[in-house]
Amino acid sequence: MNDEKLIELVRKYPVLYDLSHAKYMDTDYKNTIWSKIAEEIETTKIHQIHYQLYNLLSYRPKLCNLHVLEMP
Repeated sequence: MNDEKLIELVRKYPVLYDLSHAKYMDTDYKNTIWSKIAEEIETTKIHQIHYQLYNLLSYRPKLCNLHVLEMP
């Protein structure tokens, strides 16, 4: 799975990482988005996508550049 492609896809959907987004707490909505991302990456393993994104955020935060996730 390509790291850059995953980050690009996640960036399209701020609801996945923006705590102030109106639908951030809507699990069904976010699961639908994760499914779309999984289709684009050509996998059915959504848990694998979560794990990879977690690792990227932990070990390569500059690559992710998702500012909303940063602590104040």
